[in-house]
Amino acid sequence: RNDTPFFTTRSCRLEVEIMAVCKDSSFTSDDHAVVEYEAFRDDYDDVEFIDPLPDSLQCPVCLSALKQPHLLSCCGSHMCENCISPIQAKGKACPCCREEEYSTMLDKRTRGRVLGLRVRCSKDGCDWEGELGDLVKHLSKKCLYVEEVCPHGCGQSFPRHLLQTHQQDECPQRPLDVQLGSLQRQLSQKYSIYEQLQQKLMELEKKHDKDKKELQQKLMELEKKHDKDKKE
Repeated sequence: RNDTPFFTTRSCRLEVEIMAVCKDSSFTSDDHAVVEYEAFRDDYDDVEFIDPLPDSLQCPVCLSALKQPHLLSCCGSHMCENCISPIQAKGKACPCCREEEYSTMLDKRTRGRVLGLRVRCSKDGCDWEGELGDLVKHLSKKCLYVEEVCPHGCGQSFPRHLLQTHQQDECPQRPLDVQLGSLQRQLSQKYSIYEQLQQKLMELEKKHDKDKKELQQKLMELEKKHDKDKKE
């Protein structure tokens, strides 16, 4: 279950010890990305990965992508912290090799690989694609299709791209200054439409006058021709 060569118990324990020494240096992932990754842990199973999940990044217990991946000293397997911790706390054997004595260590290098997996936004209408480490930032700040509750207290929720319109023009509990601003915008919009109609009316009147003159001119020409033919 690991894409690196199989570790013996002794060599694997040695790697755990080395990682413990290096945990604050070469194996440290971007702290900001890790914080966002941790914030998304409860909904992590709903993430839509673009590519098939590598076996080396899949927890053998929950069968999901590794969350806070811990390296086991007995066989070199990786498991989610929430999966292996209760097993280890109860003194149970490793789920993979059945070794009873083992230790675990957070593998920041593997966590970095998980954070780098390509995912897509699961919200209908959103075409965002990016790394798992950026997904929480996208959902919490940028995705226009995430629903948010109206801050004015009406109890309704809307996708972000519709919420502003509701807040400004529709919410029955919006503040008076917001209502006034909404009325002013509506009045401005209607006045703009009125000006456009006025301009259109002037153009139609000009065209009407022009057509009227042309018809009158043609009528006069026809009358002259008629008189001429009559005399002849």
